[in-house]
Amino acid sequence: MADSQGRRRRQALAERTYVALSGDRKRLDLTPDQRDPHLPGNYFMNLGNGAATRLADQVAGPAVVLPWLLGAMGAPAALVGLLMPVKQTGKLIPQLVVSGWMRRFRLRKGFWFWSGVIQALCLLGMIPAAALLPPTGAALAVVALLGLFSLAGGMGSVAFQDVTGKTIPKGRRGHLIANRFALGGMLTVVAGLLLTRYIGEDQAEYVYLGLIAFGAALWVLSSLAVARIHEMPGDAEPHARRFTQEVKAGLSWFRRIPGFRWFILLRAGLLGVEIATPFYILHSQEVLNKDPANLGLFILAVGVAHIVGSLFWGVIADRSSRAVLLSAALLGLAAGGMTLATAVLPSDWLNVVWYMAIFALLGLGESAANIGRKTWLVDAAPPADRPTWVAFSNTAIGGVALAAGSLGLIGDLVGLNAMVMTLMALILLALIALTRLPAPEQAVDVNGDPARTL
Repeated sequence: MADSQGRRRRQALAERTYVALSGDRKRLDLTPDQRDPHLPGNYFMNLGNGAATRLADQVAGPAVVLPWLLGAMGAPAALVGLLMPVKQTGKLIPQLVVSGWMRRFRLRKGFWFWSGVIQALCLLGMIPAAALLPPTGAALAVVALLGLFSLAGGMGSVAFQDVTGKTIPKGRRGHLIANRFALGGMLTVVAGLLLTRYIGEDQAEYVYLGLIAFGAALWVLSSLAVARIHEMPGDAEPHARRFTQEVKAGLSWFRRIPGFRWFILLRAGLLGVEIATPFYILHSQEVLNKDPANLGLFILAVGVAHIVGSLFWGVIADRSSRAVLLSAALLGLAAGGMTLATAVLPSDWLNVVWYMAIFALLGLGESAANIGRKTWLVDAAPPADRPTWVAFSNTAIGGVALAAGSLGLIGDLVGLNAMVMTLMALILLALIALTRLPAPEQAVDVNGDPARTL
């Protein structure tokens, strides 16, 4: 009897917590028999996965910790510069292969689970490489392991969006993605404080190795959260599509659905926001200095921006993902404008606070772009073809991201202001695409054909 009462109390607490986090007030009007009993647990596990992975990205990712570690070791700058392009390209381009393979399975969370395990193993492999190999050898090993890490991340990305579409109802997904960003933002603030405290210490290299080990543990925890998600079996194809078949399927959607075409063009333009942070770091170092404490402050600014943005981006995205995407573009343009203004501002204005404001705008824009595009795609794609939509769009954007890696070359040859203007030109392309992007429910009709409103 006591066990039964305790179980009911836990269920009631889970229901209240889920409603508070997701904003799903309509669930309170349903009888217990009408409610999906697995929804709160699925929501919490998905959220826990997001918290762990976003913290792992901060403490053991290619944007901050890995470049600092290799730079401190004296690794060649050319190899250090490969980290972000390898991550983006390795994660996005191969997803059509994964999508075709995934179609054989009615349950797909296993792909998500094993992606986290593989990523943890890759990080663990970086520790002895960094500790034992000479600088060039260590950098080569880290880049190679990061390539495998990114391939696993691509598999997890396709599975995440597919499983989320199956386990979280429409109208609640934006809240979920926003809450993942909120927790990630809070943990980013912690990471920024730690980096501000420890960068420049004599034992900094060992601190970074410890952070990489911690990141590996977080990836394992993220996989354990995925294992607890209750996924209902979906449709499966008896034989996996070959890569060429998956490409043809994606191209078919691309040709037939104008909204899908504009979405991919929009995503390409929003790279001007989503990959911009490292380039703005270079600009800040040129205008200010390379004090490592500044970088910690910039990480704090981005983390706070993610927290603030997540408070409302998810709510807005569930009502209008296009409004969130518009906000992302405008914030990116504002950050670029503030950066270009440093060429004419009095020197007294050019301090770390000015650049913290720039990075706060970038953080708000990045979270808006991430939440807005994920919400639009999951809501717009036909359920049976969601993996193809995700994989095809990610593969296309992976190719664009690889080309965008040349922006650093633009900075070297023409100047960092020209590099910032190129990022802003990409954002203007996104704004043009946004004027033609339909609401997700208007992208396709019930038969998977272009909606008449287009």
